[in-house]
This record gives sequence, structure tokens and C-alpha cells, in this order.
Amino acid sequence: MTLLEVRDLRTQLRRRRDVVTAVDGISFDIAPGETVGLVGESGCGKTMTGSSIMRLLPPNGRIASGSVRLAERDLTGLTERDMRQVRGRDVAMVFQDPMTSLNPTMTIGRQIIEAVRLHRDVSKQEARARAIEVLGLVGMPQPEQRLDGHPHQLSGGMRQRVMIALALACEPKLLIADEPTTALDVTIQAQILELLRELRDRLSMGVLLITHDLGVIAGHADRILVMYAGRIVESAPTRDLFANPRHPYTEALLGAIPRMHTDRKDELRAIPGLPPDLADPPVGCRFAPRCTFASARCGTEDPALTATPRDRAFACFHPRPAQRPVLTIVSREAAAEAAAGPAEILLEASDLHKEYALPGSGWGRGRTLKAVSGVSLTVAAGETFALVGESGCGKSTTGRLLVGLDEPTAGTITLDGERLVGRRRVRPRDIQLVFQDPSASLDPRMKVGASLMEPLAVQRVGDRRAREARIAEMIDQVGLPKNALERYPHEFSGGQRQRIGLARALMLGPRLVVADEPVSALDVSVQSQVLNLMRSLQRSMGLTYVVISHDLSVVRYLADRIGVMYLGKLVEVGPASRVYERPAHPYTAGLLEAIPEPDPDAERAKKAAPLGGELPSAIDPPSGCRFRTRCPLAQEICAIEEPPLRPIAGGQSTACHFPLQEPCAAEAVTGASAG
Repeated sequence: MTLLEVRDLRTQLRRRRDVVTAVDGISFDIAPGETVGLVGESGCGKTMTGSSIMRLLPPNGRIASGSVRLAERDLTGLTERDMRQVRGRDVAMVFQDPMTSLNPTMTIGRQIIEAVRLHRDVSKQEARARAIEVLGLVGMPQPEQRLDGHPHQLSGGMRQRVMIALALACEPKLLIADEPTTALDVTIQAQILELLRELRDRLSMGVLLITHDLGVIAGHADRILVMYAGRIVESAPTRDLFANPRHPYTEALLGAIPRMHTDRKDELRAIPGLPPDLADPPVGCRFAPRCTFASARCGTEDPALTATPRDRAFACFHPRPAQRPVLTIVSREAAAEAAAGPAEILLEASDLHKEYALPGSGWGRGRTLKAVSGVSLTVAAGETFALVGESGCGKSTTGRLLVGLDEPTAGTITLDGERLVGRRRVRPRDIQLVFQDPSASLDPRMKVGASLMEPLAVQRVGDRRAREARIAEMIDQVGLPKNALERYPHEFSGGQRQRIGLARALMLGPRLVVADEPVSALDVSVQSQVLNLMRSLQRSMGLTYVVISHDLSVVRYLADRIGVMYLGKLVEVGPASRVYERPAHPYTAGLLEAIPEPDPDAERAKKAAPLGGELPSAIDPPSGCRFRTRCPLAQEICAIEEPPLRPIAGGQSTACHFPLQEPCAAEAVTGASAG
């Protein structure tokens, strides 16, 4: 039985001077209870495929031909009024960008209640109870209290959980999940994916899982569709695709994944060039200009999607032979680097606190949200220091304190030995921030060229010709075509907007860059390009990075040292290699266990949720050790005494009464000395 049947679907977007065929003749099926993964680079048509099924195209978009049948009902022929009854009830979508998908003027509860009452004959009280239930299912802390909050009051990960709850509120037959875990840390990601799996099995719900994370695909998809330039270029059962990719593009995507064993001295394997402009696609195979195996035939003849045994299909004249996937990395540096002496400290934060007064209370009385509670760290010049932890642990708040977007409630920050004080304290040329959400950080009324010009003009850097040359250089370095300068942010995919945000942060040539989830919205091929770029710029410009990320594979590749945060505090600090190989804190060990791997067998063999329980509220954190309510090693002392940050062998420090590694015979240290 088939739940969703897509046949020869073509979707076009009419622009001022041309027409873009974003989805070009694709066909596939989804059965009840089946999860089909759709992967590919940004701009390849994945999101547009989901939007076409939902009939949620932009004003200049239309389905030019083909059919979309859901349970034998052709959605392309429905009126808009009839389609409104289908959306949310029979088919629902988790959008990639929750900040632009949630209504900023409505409370979270009202948005979920409205969706439930639209499709179900229930009272307002019953709808409210359902809203609380689904928020709890997706791991939202204190779900009843969150109902009266607004989207801007939540972290990126929490907003994504609200989007998932909204989509699941009416238990649809088909769920289209467009990057459903992009903004989530690995522990909540594991919980969400397990929840989707349970709901799929219980409701026989079909799932179209759109993602650039092949680790997520490996563990949760039954079949995979690989999409490039608006077309499906390979289709296969998950295990077969990972064991033996036949299309060169699929092989290249698998090769671009940063893995836990990747040597930091090696560059990640990147796919050269860019996807074609779909307003004027190349003749022949669309991947040929970037393919190392292309022949003359590939430049003149378009390969058809050819079915093979074992439910496989691929569109290539020169398929890869039956073999294991290619190596993840390609070395492009010298085998060893000259040993360097101790670097000078560029940035030092000491005992940082940040508290937010709750509505109706003032500083010094009432209740406060303790976002950061006594964080101390040092960052050496030319180093990459990474902050990791779950959503709501205080990573992004710490980053905002470092760049001066927020003022600490207590504590000090120094840059090059100079104490930074007050709202005008930060020197823009020295410290810049790459925001987590590029849609919210880029002005929608300004073209990309104007957005990149603005910091240069405000800081009076060079004349107009010099500024234009700098913009052209930077837009090329982040992998965007020059015509991007004349377009607006909404005309780009999520990954492309993230690259624009990175280019803007680097325009002034800062010494310190605080990067908040710099590659979270990027597909693996572009992610590898950006990570290689960040490493290259660090060497050539002497940059220092503070990287905030929930993607521990990315952190492993980028970071020299790592700080693990939990509920506003650092619980472990140390060299990246030591932290990953020999974690000292139980929380760190749980995070590492939850990292998705691009290996179907390894992913399916994992425990469902390495870190169970609910993240406590930062308004009223637990006494003693804040992690004790979720820790398998917790004992009575953990509820009474807060563990200090103590040194561990190998340069690590951890705040735990029962560390996984033996502590040094030394006194407790401060976070600053540990950093």
C-alpha cells in the first residue's frame, strides 16, 4: 500500500528575468510507517519538494506538471480552501527555520491550541491539555509554563521543539520534516528522532525526512533519495547506499562528513565548485562540471535514472564500482607542524554571571533566570575554543557576553589585557559574532551586497572601490556566486544565508570571532568547505575562534580545547583530543554517546537516549551538582555540595564528585586556570 505517490513533479519559480525549475521531474513513493530520507546540498530542491507536497509555495512559485497523491487523493487539484483542511490534519511539515515559521506576536500555547481546534472538535481546555502533552513529548522543559511564552523568549533548539510539537498536534498521516533537528543538541536530537520513530510506528505515519546530516539519515531512514540540481540522482535502501554508493555525487557527500577519527591536520574532503543555476542548467549531466569521472558524453547527454536489482536506481554513465565508501579525509598539509611555544592569552573571562529578571520582578527581588553562573575561561591567540552542551545550557548567552551584546550581571572580560566595560566596550574590528540564525540577523530589506558593505562603511574602511573588492573577495571565499550580491536574503536557502552571515562577520578582519552554530544549517559538502575556510583564514589572518556548537563532530575537527557547559556552568574543560577520547564528566560521556554516526548498523545499535530525564529549569536549578538529577552516578553528597572544577591528568578539569578519570592530587582550580 502506498501513502504518498509523487509522479514527474515539476515546480517552477518565476523571477523577474527568468524561470527557475527548482524541482525537475522527480518521482517517488512513501508507504505507511516508512521513513524516506531526502539528502543533497543547499539549493538542490529538497525543501521545495516538501513545500510542493504541502502546496506552500512562494507567490512566484507553481507546480508546472506532475501529480502528488496522498492516500489516493490528488493534492495538486484541490482548491486552497480544501487544502487548508488537509494541512495539519493529514499532512504536516516541520520547517527548517522556526524563527520565521512561528508567529512572533502569538504565545506558543495559542499557536498550538489554534491548530488543534481547527482540525478537532474539542474545547479550549482540551486543546490546551493537548498542547501541554505534545510539548512534553518533544522534551520541552516546564511545558505548562512555556505555553504563555513567545518564540523570541526561547533558544533556537527550544523553538525547533515547538515547531515539531505544532506539526504533531493532530497526529497526521504524513509528516514532512525539513531539517527537524538542525538547531538541536545531540541529546535532544536523539530524543526527538526516537519520538518520531515511535509516532511513526504507532500511527503508521509516513515520514519524509529532509536533512543534510547523513548520521541522522543512517539511523532513522528506511530508504534514501539523493537529490542534485532539482533531480533525484540515486535511490537505495539505507544500508546499501552507505555500503556502496554508486553515483559520484553520493560518494562525494559521504566523503565530506567530518568524523570522530578525522585528523585535525587534514582538510576535509570538499566537492569542488558550486551547484548549477537552475534557471540555466548545463547540458547533459548536471553534476558533470564538478565530477572527477566525467567524460565527453556526460557534457552532451543526460543520464536517465536507471533501476537496478535490490531496489536501487542511479543516474550516471560512470557509476562507482561495488566497494566500501571512500575515505573521509584527504591530507593537504605537511605531515607535521613545527612545535610552537606557549601562546599569549587574548581573551579572559572571569566568574561571569548573567541573570534575567522574570516579568513582574526586579533585580534584587523576585525570581530570576540564571543563564550563566560563574563561567571562567581563557582563550589563547590563534586558538579555537569550543563551548558545547544542550540547548538552554548558556552557550549562546556566554557568547553574547563575550562580544558585548549583553552585559554580565557580574564578572569581568579582558581582551589583550584590557578590561572591557560598558555597552560601548567592544572594538568592532577586533571582535565579531556569527549568529546562529541568519534569517533573523540579516536585514530582509537590504540586498546582500548592501549588508556586506554596511560594516565597512560604518567603520570607514577604504574607499568604495576598495570596499567592493573586499566584498567580491569574501563572497567568493564563502562559496557564493557574484550575482548573490544583487539578491535579498529570502531568495537564498538556509545554508546559503549562513554563508552570508559568515562573510559579514569577517568583513572587518577581526582578531576574535565568536561563531554561534556557524555550520548548523549547512549540508555536509558546503559544511566541509566552510570548515576548511575557517581553518585557512585562522592560519592566514591569525584569527582566534570561540565556537559554540551542538555538533560534536564539527567541534572535534575545529577545536583545540573544549569547554562543556551544563545549566550555566562549565563541568569539563580540556584539550579536544583528551575530552573526546577520555571524558571525565558523566555528562560529557553522555553527549559523546549521542553523536550520530554515518553508519546504519552503528546507529541502530545505540541506546535510544543516552541522556535521559529533563533539563532542569535555570530559574530554580538543583542544589549541589546541577547534573545530579540525570546522573547515573549521583549519590547523597551530590545534592548537598557543589563540586568544584578540579584538574585531571592530561590537562583536563572537571566538576564532579565521582569523575570517570582519576583527579590529580591537587587543590580545586578555578575555571580560569582550567581554561
